[in-house]
Amino acid sequence: MAALREALLTEKNDLQEAKRGIDRRLKLVNQLLEEYDEPQPHLPGVEAIKAEVPPRQSLSELGVRDAIRAVLASAGARGLKPAAVTKSLSRGGYDVDGSTNLGTRVRNEMWRMAKKGELGKTDGRYFLAEAEAGGDAAP
Repeated sequence: MAALREALLTEKNDLQEAKRGIDRRLKLVNQLLEEYDEPQPHLPGVEAIKAEVPPRQSLSELGVRDAIRAVLASAGARGLKPAAVTKSLSRGGYDVDGSTNLGTRVRNEMWRMAKKGELGKTDGRYFLAEAEAGGDAAP
């Protein structure tokens, strides 16, 4: 009887953790939807967010560059300015360790990623390099 109770408690904890992960992902998607000026029937890149943030892994558990990629994936070819990426990450509960604030870290990382060819940049907006090439390139 004690083993059954223990198994049920373990299952309950697993389900609660999965629910928290889903809630975090839902919060991120809702925040990204708020970034758009007009409602759109389909947001390019939502599938990429799902791939970048597997169940039980929140945005805050990703590295800075992977978190930036996840946010930019939802923006598609239009891209986002570093301030908008920082806002999305901050709303999603993302934070960085160390003395450099999140906005500076995001801006610097996006500049470095563009310099390496991982991101494209037009009019101050950054986008995933594969979005420019039609989205078929691997990250």
